[in-house]
Amino acid sequence: MAARRIQALMGAVVAGAASLAPSMAQAQEGGTDSATVQALLACREIAEPQARTACLDARVADFATALDEGRLVVVERSRIRAVERESFGIALPSMAALSNVFGGGEAEEAVPETETLDDGTTVVYRAGGGVEELRGAPVASVDTDPYGKFIVTLENGQVWRQSDSTRVRSVRARHMDGLTADISTGLFGSMSMRLSHSGPSFKVERLR
Repeated sequence: MAARRIQALMGAVVAGAASLAPSMAQAQEGGTDSATVQALLACREIAEPQARTACLDARVADFATALDEGRLVVVERSRIRAVERESFGIALPSMAALSNVFGGGEAEEAVPETETLDDGTTVVYRAGGGVEELRGAPVASVDTDPYGKFIVTLENGQVWRQSDSTRVRSVRARHMDGLTADISTGLFGSMSMRLSHSGPSFKVERLR
């Protein structure tokens, strides 16, 4: 279910050529830099007004052609961020490629970014694209499976299951008021969660 939602959202992102803002355009092929966009931006360096105007006219025409032919898409950063949040903890082969194409900026210039959502969750985005960590994500419910492992449902709809044998303090009804979860990525794609009612962090896997 989660994978279908994410795939649909990714489709909407790739189809979202809604504006002609060159600073937000990236190529679908040939790496993260688009020659079409770079040629358009290079026109700004031309000092002579008539020559600069002629350059812009030609390059904008190339830009429009690239959009019409599907070689170039224009996507708002907020749409990419939404895909990255939806896919956090789910292995989608196309997700890494999407983040690399639309991440923007050179690796040496990129720095991690944070965003605070309406529900109070702080999202940490890694420099190379994708989500590194969720902090303070509101928890809707905490259950246990037949093996005594936690199943944590967040208010954003994500469901996570404990995947190790760490002994964690039971979550009582009195803990649910304001209960939040911190979820972070580790080595080799492992995921860890810590609940705010105290207790150690434990390994988790995303169910949906």
